[in-house]
Amino acid sequence: MSEWKKVDEVKPEYNKEVLIFADDRDFYVASWHQSEMWYDPSDGRFLEYSRITHWVELPDFPMIEETHKTEEKPKMKSGGLFLDVWADSSSEDVFNEFSVGASDREGINILFAYYDCPPYEGYAFVLFEKNGQLYEVNASHCSCYGLENQWDPEKTSVKAMLFRCENGKIGYGYGNELKQILLTL
Repeated sequence: MSEWKKVDEVKPEYNKEVLIFADDRDFYVASWHQSEMWYDPSDGRFLEYSRITHWVELPDFPMIEETHKTEEKPKMKSGGLFLDVWADSSSEDVFNEFSVGASDREGINILFAYYDCPPYEGYAFVLFEKNGQLYEVNASHCSCYGLENQWDPEKTSVKAMLFRCENGKIGYGYGNELKQILLTL
């Protein structure tokens, strides 16, 4: 993997997606735009430049050979892999938890859905495909509420998701299963 570069010393090529690190200690996939601003392709907005401290090129992820796999593949149901609270659920159940309207459900193929509810809180992650594009939904709540009205899909890519599984904050409790799904796409 390439070395992290300081943004005040060198910028990436224009419009090339890279991983950026912000002062809130989180990672984002973005590109350096010709207008001298960071562009977030997941929601089409420009990011506050002063918050971005470092960037690195997205790596090419190796394919895992069958001979090196030691874990059994998760069992996929028709419509995707659903884990933890959603282990016995369907896409319909996921949509209902988020209060997603019928028209917003059209064309969505849920590939992966995880919902964990430790005492007094809940955390959800959904990966889906619509019209050939990958999207993710991240949501959380305290004990007073649920997931309703938090369906806010963000565009993503296999490359970005794999990087975040390995180096970011995504995948706690479900990383191996998510990686296996991503490697089949």
